[in-house]
Amino acid sequence: MNLDRKLLTVLEALYRLRSVSGTAEALDMGQPAVSVALGKLRAYFRDPLFVRIGHAMEPTAAMHTLYPSVRTALAGLQQVLEFRQDFEPARSQHRFAISMTDISHIVLLPKLWRHLQATAPGIRIKVRPIRRDTPEKLRNGEIDLAIGLIPQLGAGFYRQTLFVQHFVCLASLQHPRIRQTLSLAQYESEGHLTVATANTGHTLLDEALKKTGIRRQVVLELPTFLGLGHLIEQTGLIASVPERLGQILSTSNRVRVFPLPFDTREFSVNQYWHERFRNDRRNQWLRQTVTGLLGRVRPPA
Repeated sequence: MNLDRKLLTVLEALYRLRSVSGTAEALDMGQPAVSVALGKLRAYFRDPLFVRIGHAMEPTAAMHTLYPSVRTALAGLQQVLEFRQDFEPARSQHRFAISMTDISHIVLLPKLWRHLQATAPGIRIKVRPIRRDTPEKLRNGEIDLAIGLIPQLGAGFYRQTLFVQHFVCLASLQHPRIRQTLSLAQYESEGHLTVATANTGHTLLDEALKKTGIRRQVVLELPTFLGLGHLIEQTGLIASVPERLGQILSTSNRVRVFPLPFDTREFSVNQYWHERFRNDRRNQWLRQTVTGLLGRVRPPA
């Protein structure tokens, strides 16, 4: 026989009230039902548990020993049954860990921080790069969310598209040869600045260049996008970057955005999370916040 909450509740009430009739009244049960429950409990614990002395049901020595554990078990079960994943962003001091590319440092973080200061000033953010172990960290909860382009995730992960990107080209407003338009001949002849970083869709650009036979004259390669706008502004180099990054850099640096003079595939920027945290209120709030700041809602895949 397995114990259940009802049997433990009868046991706890009998100990407090020392009466079958009093227990029946307190628990809104019939006296026969209480007696049946007591019989099951005696069989389970192999002890009388209570003996009648006068008009009272007095606990045995075993019952005296057992009672604290019964109370603890019932209290713990009540906490489980009353558990609610309440989350109040305005009052929370929670710290989220988000994996993202350095492009997201520029595109997302300023918006996210301003939003947090206005609506949830106690929230803290820890930013981590997207690496090979990011899926495992999403799975075990070390990372709450990943933002970028992560191909070939296994089962158990959700993906939601935040927005769709295509590539553009940046050149200085003072570029000596590129003015109002960018031709294919200029794209091939000018010196290029590139960024060697994963999870930003740049492999799609490389594929398009290879497919069309277009060659770039890469003369400067950076490990991150940080500082790219200033370098473009101060040099005669050009760079192919995702559109949203290009738009932001053109407002903070003296650079101009040009359409690429050839076709490339669009790519999606997504947020990823593990199914273990799909219904977690904090994770849900974070995902909804990022969606509201970066894109329009699309169903997770």
